Amino acid sequence: MRLFTKGGVPPCDRRLDRRKVAIAAIAALFMFATPAAKAGIVDFDIDMTKSFMVSSQKWDVSKIFGKAFGTIYTSTVPQVADTGAGFSSEHAFLDGNLLVDMNPTTISFPGGSEIYFETTGSYAPFDPIYFDPAHPVTGTTPGNFGSTLTLPLPYGVVSSVVHNAKADLFNFAPPIALSGGPVKTFPLAFTLPGGPGAAILFDEGQIASAAAGGVNLSSEGDIVGDPAALFGNPDGMAATPDGGTWDTGTLTLTLPFTSSFPVPVDLSDPGDGIPELIIYFISTGVIVATPKVPEPSTMVLLGFGVVGLLTCAWRAKTRRASVTS
Repeated sequence: MRLFTKGGVPPCDRRLDRRKVAIAAIAALFMFATPAAKAGIVDFDIDMTKSFMVSSQKWDVSKIFGKAFGTIYTSTVPQVADTGAGFSSEHAFLDGNLLVDMNPTTISFPGGSEIYFETTGSYAPFDPIYFDPAHPVTGTTPGNFGSTLTLPLPYGVVSSVVHNAKADLFNFAPPIALSGGPVKTFPLAFTLPGGPGAAILFDEGQIASAAAGGVNLSSEGDIVGDPAALFGNPDGMAATPDGGTWDTGTLTLTLPFTSSFPVPVDLSDPGDGIPELIIYFISTGVIVATPKVPEPSTMVLLGFGVVGLLTCAWRAKTRRASVTS
């Protein structure tokens, strides 16, 4: 039985090996500081300065002119044109976070990501479905994307706005193999939903379209569940790989994408189920993200815990030395 000059057993003097406890606490501190080093789900911050999506449309209006599909096309133009810096009303920056299932040899996207499309300006039309059902469609809506399209009469010039857009990234295929040297590369060979692949899907947002003559082409303002981009699917043709990279040196995940997919549209009233046009939704861009760093307050608390353990061990060692002397 050990005795001390002040009697009793000090609260810090336990049989637990404090050096091991301190080492474990320091290890935990570094684990929190470097989440990319851990296998499993990792939360990534999207770098808004490097991440963006350019969204446009190509309409096959052949049937409206009495022709066979594939003969007459018209494409959207941004409501606010590119000023020379590469940015327009069809170019939105991306922000938010990605949830990524990181493993030593594979990577996948389980869902639960929050990809926010930044507001780029105010565009026509005013969205009566979302803001004020009784309001006419004249006016503008703060939006993520704004474009115009020239169609045959009675439609004329059609204005469209997408606003309040938010999306998720899903991986429908088995985990994707990582390959390469210090910079791991993985092919993102994705096809349309329903087969193996991945997609950026809207889980929030609205769209409104209106022709100059007041014809509202948007019966539904909701785009929830619609794809924003399908990886490896340019121009609606057979899927080709989109190459992403996981840089283990800078801990940077880069996901470029090129996507175009067709959506048939029935304009007849009442609808007869026969499409009068086909809209190709075209998206290009890139997502650049790095693992989240714990909040400073979390790191401070962990640091205090480590300091407390080391102090406790030092005091116990000092008291033992005073007893034996």
